[in-house]
Parts: sequence; structure tokens; C-alpha cells
Amino acid sequence: MTLDQQIQQITALSRECWGKENVAKVTQAAEMAIHFHEGQFRKSDGAPYVTHCFDVARNCFKWGLVDVTAVCAALLHDSIEDAAPEKEAVRVITEFDPEVADIVLAVSKISNKQSGGGDDLPATYRRILRAASKDLRALLVKAFDVLDNSRTFSVHKPHKAKVKASLGLIYVGMARRLGMMELADQLIQQVAPYLMPVQYKRAMLRLEELRRLQGATIKKLPHHLEAMIGDG
Repeated sequence: MTLDQQIQQITALSRECWGKENVAKVTQAAEMAIHFHEGQFRKSDGAPYVTHCFDVARNCFKWGLVDVTAVCAALLHDSIEDAAPEKEAVRVITEFDPEVADIVLAVSKISNKQSGGGDDLPATYRRILRAASKDLRALLVKAFDVLDNSRTFSVHKPHKAKVKASLGLIYVGMARRLGMMELADQLIQQVAPYLMPVQYKRAMLRLEELRRLQGATIKKLPHHLEAMIGDG
């Protein structure tokens, strides 16, 4: 799917929910995201990096967060940490919508100056939780981001993939507390192979065995029914 087609898809989803003004706003946010991530590509498949931002925005619609501010923030969630400095992402997004900028800033990684610019994960997640205490949309956008990123853990080295999976567990608990059980299940499905590979493999083998047994039982069911009807 081309970037133009992805914009059209997001626009169509927006049109189903809101009026023309908000559709134009979402389209503008999508175009800004493309600008901020220009020349950046995903390690997993070589696609333009901004396709990840479109996926996170689609997750908002999929999981019922049909809020124009949240969708715009989802489209722009990586812009502040990834855009080239000369693009002045903070200023541009703030001028676009201060509320969107607050969410994007909340979910952006904090650099650890002592480690030479690496991510300060504890500080980042403390900021997300503080922001969520005032605006739950920040936590939800981050959860949808983690869900989409979890599908590409395999491109990382085992240790890094395990660290990322461990952090994903935070959002499993969050999803359960919010009653979003399917989201929690999907996150568990993605992180478990990296946290408990042996147990996960055994569980999958057992599940497949149960499916086969269930299939065999279902195939026998019509014969049992015929016998019961015949006896009657």
C-alpha cells in the first residue's frame, strides 16, 4: 500500500467518525508524519518508517479510541524523537495542536545523557504514567505503539528483543485493568516467545494437540447425532 493510499484509508476511517474539519486535521497530521519521517525505513521489511505510524493510528480505530486528538497523536507519536532537528517537530506540532503535542511529548523517549544519548527507559515510562494520570489517551497510544512494534521484535538481537518484550508486559497489565482483554491477549501472544521461549513452545504444541483432538471429536459428532435420531 502506497503512502497516498494509507492517507486515503485513514481519511476514510476519519470520515466515518467525524465531520470534514476533523478529517482535514487528521489528513494534515498524516502529511506531517510523512514529512518528519522522510528518508527513514523500517528494519523489518524496508518499508517507509511512517507506515508504523499509520498502523498505530489504525489501532486507535480498531480498539475504539475514535478521538481525533488521539489519532493525530498516534500519527505523530515518533516525530519528536525521530525528526531531524531542523524540522523543529516540537514547535510545528505545538502550533498544529497543543493537546496533540502534549501526548506526543509524553510518549517520546527521554535520552540518558550519562549513557551518551541512549534511552532512559525508567524516566520515559515515569513520564508516560504521569501523563496518563491526567490524560489516559497517552497510555493508550503508547500501548498501540508497543503492540505494533512487538510484531517486529525478531529483527533485534535476542537480548534487546527480550528487554523490549519485558517492557511490553507493562501494557498487558494496563489493558487488563481497562477491560481490554483481547488487547492484553495479543500483547501476551507477541511477548511470550521472547520471555519464556521454552514454555511458549510447549504451550503451542499442547494447543495444537488439543485442536487436533477437538477436530477429531467434531468430525464424529454427526455420526453420534444420526445414531441418536435413529434410536428415537
